[in-house]
Amino acid sequence: MKKNKYKIRSIPKVVFFREGTKMRYNGGYDAPGMTGWIANNAKAGSTKITKGMEEFRESVKDLEIFAIFFGRARSKAYETWVKVSREVEKEFRLHFFHSFDEDFAKELDQSRPSIKVFKKYDDLDQQYKGSLKNLEKIVKFLRLNYARAVKEYYKQTE
Repeated sequence: MKKNKYKIRSIPKVVFFREGTKMRYNGGYDAPGMTGWIANNAKAGSTKITKGMEEFRESVKDLEIFAIFFGRARSKAYETWVKVSREVEKEFRLHFFHSFDEDFAKELDQSRPSIKVFKKYDDLDQQYKGSLKNLEKIVKFLRLNYARAVKEYYKQTE
């Protein structure tokens, strides 16, 4: 490592990388300022399912809608998924998960790589069929599939 590669001129200094990209630090230099900034910027956007079906069921038991990426960790498709999860989570309340476990994907009848939206309020889980490297198309798919497929109908009475 080069001496002073990160231009450290004073202490404390925060050098933070997310997905290999150096982030500009603009938080405070006291303990609460630093830990708060790191907590807000370290968020993955997508939660990794590591222990299979039991962990998955526990993670989603109270969720009405969620999306899962099934694929490989070091892939362009996964990089896109992480970017999508960060972009869309700001817009509406959709929970994102990912799994690199081929057996887990098979348990849910999924090939790898793939993206699927699960809805507890509809029987219409949606499989994404486009390019897994196209951020705009994935975001559009999620926006379209976020809403309920069936709306409740109330008949007015006199």
